[in-house]
Amino acid sequence: MPQQLISRNIVPYHNEPSKLYLGYREQDYKKPWAKYFNPNVALISDEVEKGLICSPWASPLGYGPSEAHDRLLRPGYETIENGFVATKEGTTMIAVRTDMGDGEKHRLLLTGEIYKLWHPQAHQYTWRNPDELDITHKSSYAERYIGIFSFINEYLGSHCTDLTVAFIDPKELGIEKEKWPEMGIETMVCARIGTPDTARAGWEEGVEVEVLVAGSRGRGEGFDGSLRDGDES
Repeated sequence: MPQQLISRNIVPYHNEPSKLYLGYREQDYKKPWAKYFNPNVALISDEVEKGLICSPWASPLGYGPSEAHDRLLRPGYETIENGFVATKEGTTMIAVRTDMGDGEKHRLLLTGEIYKLWHPQAHQYTWRNPDELDITHKSSYAERYIGIFSFINEYLGSHCTDLTVAFIDPKELGIEKEKWPEMGIETMVCARIGTPDTARAGWEEGVEVEVLVAGSRGRGEGFDGSLRDGDES
């Protein structure tokens, strides 16, 4: 029999702002993953900077989550891979083409200190529901996160906010995963994202507060990722 693998939160859930802080403190550096902590965040790439300078792009160039099933499966790259667009439907599309980091370190353990490794100048806290998850027979990483909720606290610019991330199957957006191999697509990570005030009402009413789609395309020269974010509030 295979060895049982249990992914779990290290500390109990809490919602106490006084316990939140950026960066690492003395006790955090005693953890085994502290060797990966780097407080210096790399600058954005020239391509992303140019995309932001040119933004907002013309509204017809953007699209919302309801069109993702078509646009993300088209050959090659989109006209806009970096920058943002205010679409005619009143949504906002944000695109960033960048390398995707290694999110698999310590994937069996979840804690705010590990979440901070991804962005030490913004991330403060994370807790996953369910508290424990048996991943022994989940052969793909997608099986391990689809259907879970992550409660996070982080800075978006200068604004600190609580967010709930609900990971969903790409099929919920009408994305045909069977086409991925012929398109050279390795994976897409889809989620609905909302604040505590809007998420529950939005999901229960079937209104997508926000949808995050990350797609990676294998092109021989290395791993490349695209991040697209549509706001339908």
